[in-house]
Amino acid sequence: MRARLRFVIGALGVAALAAGCDGSGPAGPDGGPIASLDLVARAEHPARLPTALRPSTLVAEVRNTAGALVRDTTLQVQPGQELELDIPVAAVTENQVFLVQLFLRSGDATEVYRSERTTAVARDPELPAEPTEVILLYSGPGAGADHLEIVPGESYVLLGASTTLEARAVSAGGAGQETVPVDWVSLNPGVLEVADPVSGLLRAGDRRGVARVVAELGPMGFVDTATVFVNPPAADLRRAGGHNQDGEAGGRLSNPVRVRVLGTDGLPVGGVAVRFEPGSGGQVSPEVAVTAGDGRAEVEWTLGPQLGDQEMVARVQDDPSLTVTFGADATAAALASLTITPTELSFDALTASSTLQVSGRDIFDNPVNPSGVSWSSSNASVATVSSGGRVTAVGNGEAEIRATASGVTSPPVRVVVDQVAVGARIERPDHQVGG
Repeated sequence: MRARLRFVIGALGVAALAAGCDGSGPAGPDGGPIASLDLVARAEHPARLPTALRPSTLVAEVRNTAGALVRDTTLQVQPGQELELDIPVAAVTENQVFLVQLFLRSGDATEVYRSERTTAVARDPELPAEPTEVILLYSGPGAGADHLEIVPGESYVLLGASTTLEARAVSAGGAGQETVPVDWVSLNPGVLEVADPVSGLLRAGDRRGVARVVAELGPMGFVDTATVFVNPPAADLRRAGGHNQDGEAGGRLSNPVRVRVLGTDGLPVGGVAVRFEPGSGGQVSPEVAVTAGDGRAEVEWTLGPQLGDQEMVARVQDDPSLTVTFGADATAAALASLTITPTELSFDALTASSTLQVSGRDIFDNPVNPSGVSWSSSNASVATVSSGGRVTAVGNGEAEIRATASGVTSPPVRVVVDQVAVGARIERPDHQVGG
């Protein structure tokens, strides 16, 4: 026996495919068809497919209940085409059960839809019967994702230039991303036209404006919109803030450095990359900043270690002739170390004294004038020290003198007091002579 399978693939968006069986093919043991499988296939979520995913081939796999493949047929299809498909299948008995699975693939062999293995019963072709429904599930790019994102969501393009956007299917929580083919549409074609709806190539017109671009992945019901600004080329780079600041060497300036870019029409231009180049060992973050829609961009400037005047040059990356210079005055950084001179004192007499000098340095070894210096002696019975750093010997022995300012303490100065005799006097003790 042999069974005839008649496939009717229902509407997939705007594409309607129908397949039937005409009874041709290898004959069964009795030489004629005695049973048929009537099937109707429908997409679970009918939708318009992106151009790149339009079906090109239909693959039908027929298996017996043991799972063995008994027929594998591939048919070339076109959207909107009605097809008749004759798939002969050898049947052992009437009312035999088969397992059918369908696949729709695009022109580059990307799987777009597939069905689960569906049970179908072979029946007498002369008797009316309800067809077995086969549900096609979208299995193409982006299947299982949570939403669609256009990258970048906001971009800039020059008059007459081209640019491309990318559509990504994103899983729940943004954990996974997959670039997917979509259909692209510009809502403002007079400003920005879609030159290639498959690749997402966009071409700007000859006038400044803002365009909204839509990407759609129909089978998943995903839609996202991006904004594209069409601007003239940059013609002027100006300071917009942060010039002539004072700050500590090696420290970040309190205010950001800002520039503003104007176009050939004298209006602000967004999307222009500006590179910032600090001198004197300074740093900048970020090194390249892109202007916003108001033509402004800003960076944080960290001065270099040297004191005095420092400069930073900003230049338009695509037109280095457009430059502007910023200046800043670097003062010493916070006190990092204290030094006392001399580093050792010796006294050979009590009440002898000497004044110590203290100086400070920052972390870059720049000189710092310490303020609020306090002094201390480790042994005030040997040497005392005044608030001005004057050390006085008060007894024989050793002591250490330290200075402290702004939480920084100096290394100790060793003080030795050792009296030296400078003369001697012998006195005759008083006595009485007896008579």
